[in-house]
Amino acid sequence: MAIIWNRQLSIFVEAFKLIESGSSTENAFDTAFRRMGNKIDRKRAYKLFLLTLNQINYVMEMYPCRDLYEVFSLAMTLVKQGNFKLTPYHFPTWIRERLVPLLGETGIIELHKKSEWIRVNTLKGDATETINSLKRKGIILEEKEFPMYKVASSTFPISKTQEFRDGLVIPHDMSSYLVVKALNPKPYERILEVGGAPGIKTSIIQQLTKNKSEVTSIDVSTRRVATQKELLKKWSVSNVELIIADGENIPVRKADKILIDAPCSNSGTFASDPAVFLRLNRTELKNLIKIQDKILDKALSYGVPTVFSTCSLFPEEGEKHAEKYLNLISKIDWGESFYGYKKSKVYMHVVRTYPHIHESDGFFISRFNF
Repeated sequence: MAIIWNRQLSIFVEAFKLIESGSSTENAFDTAFRRMGNKIDRKRAYKLFLLTLNQINYVMEMYPCRDLYEVFSLAMTLVKQGNFKLTPYHFPTWIRERLVPLLGETGIIELHKKSEWIRVNTLKGDATETINSLKRKGIILEEKEFPMYKVASSTFPISKTQEFRDGLVIPHDMSSYLVVKALNPKPYERILEVGGAPGIKTSIIQQLTKNKSEVTSIDVSTRRVATQKELLKKWSVSNVELIIADGENIPVRKADKILIDAPCSNSGTFASDPAVFLRLNRTELKNLIKIQDKILDKALSYGVPTVFSTCSLFPEEGEKHAEKYLNLISKIDWGESFYGYKKSKVYMHVVRTYPHIHESDGFFISRFNF
């Protein structure tokens, strides 16, 4: 056991260093695991790594003079003891100071609360048949808003099912569906999607319109667009043009509607990626806000209805942008639980999803009549 513990400790420390240098959490872990993961179960180790990351900032604050190996050893011990409860001190000071006044203490200590969501893909097969097939495998779904379902109970991972491999079900967060719902795409509309890869929202648009919208989806990443192309084929999504470009220099002249999934801090994904606040710094946040500003300015020039979304908890990546276009906001009215931050002038006109309320990622969604 001591050998496995020490090997896991070495993997976790190495992965953490890679995260600090800018790698994504899973890529960092896999790189470290390939170097040192002999005779260790990868799935179990990664789950322990994510749980351990939740404790890192807390341990660093409580024991400021410990080296990284000691910090991870203490964090792993806390995880092994169980009864984990998130506190504001599990977040860096600058994050804590920004978010506690907005979310409240309950909101911040329950940021890790998130349900598992899937979409039944009616472009690929019959919804009832798919749901019944999953039920026979021990996967019970709870319909929230068709075609979105919460996984109520499961004795079998969705990703291991034939339905997943065939593209009959698509796992993704409820908030991604809500972004497209705000857009309200219609058949035969020309829809420009900015930041479209790897294709989740592209596929939602076409599922809701039965592949009858004309979607032009752009993304700056060649690799992500290649993945998007493969996934759209797997999911039977058609009538989509994929373009590699950035949101400030869009090579498209006309559109009827625009959907912007802007590059952002991803701070709303803490439940899935507890390293997000360990990677993020103020300078990076400021740079992302500038990029978002430029994308919105470009969208304004088209003069068409536009939905702007970020997977962020920060008002600078949400309400602050919307306030600049106060007279152009098209209100999204889904009830009080979806209101934005109440300190904002636009809080009743925009939407936020809150992990502790909606069991989803933390998203900001706004709509404009440009």
